[in-house]
Amino acid sequence: MINFNVNLQGEVAIVTGAGGLGAAIIKGLIRNGAFVIVGDIKLDKIKKEIGEDNFYKDKISFLEIDTSDFYQVTEMINKTIETYGKVDILINTVGILRESSILETSKDEWNKTLHVNLDSVFNLCKGVMLYMVRQKKGKIVNFTSIAGQRGSSLSVHYGSSKAGIIGFTMSLAKEVGCYGINVNAIAPGIIRSDMSKKKITTTTEKYLNQIPLHRFGEPEDVVGMVLLLVSPAGDYITGQIININGGMG
Repeated sequence: MINFNVNLQGEVAIVTGAGGLGAAIIKGLIRNGAFVIVGDIKLDKIKKEIGEDNFYKDKISFLEIDTSDFYQVTEMINKTIETYGKVDILINTVGILRESSILETSKDEWNKTLHVNLDSVFNLCKGVMLYMVRQKKGKIVNFTSIAGQRGSSLSVHYGSSKAGIIGFTMSLAKEVGCYGINVNAIAPGIIRSDMSKKKITTTTEKYLNQIPLHRFGEPEDVVGMVLLLVSPAGDYITGQIININGGMG
């Protein structure tokens, strides 16, 4: 468990994405005082991991939504405002990946990947923006990938969506900095998760040899940076793409 401590007492955070990384971030936020609203299309796994723990359950609520649907996102944000009166933090971890060559990638698969990975970020950021502008403060952390920086074979659709998040993050940071809103992105390398399971098990040595620390990342390796960015310690950090990849690349 991450030991990095910050003061997020009374802060309200929306987190999208219900994988192992999302769960680790949610636990870190709650342990440092935040209330968390989780939005994802499948919530069973994260409810099982978090929802039964008495420490967490009073500070978390779940909304089953498709984050790539603008209207469902708007409804979730409206419910958040009705319940808490504000939204201080937004963390977008949602994403999908199906490896395939460009010859094998259908137009539907291309559209779906960009729709889920990139449209979701737009939907959430646009949705919270009015409230953060009114508050004159807010912290947004988007999740891109090393694939969005250096490319990745067999996933031009995924790499393109993640590169789009980089451009989106840097542009939005410039636009809303005058309102006291910080927008950053984290670009993980290979972090142990459902998404990376196949890559880790089938080509372990190939990828380990590219990582100077010679190990794959754990979700907890990312949590400390997220907490820093959304806390007062991150007040002068914006428009940055922060690599957490063990030196890979």
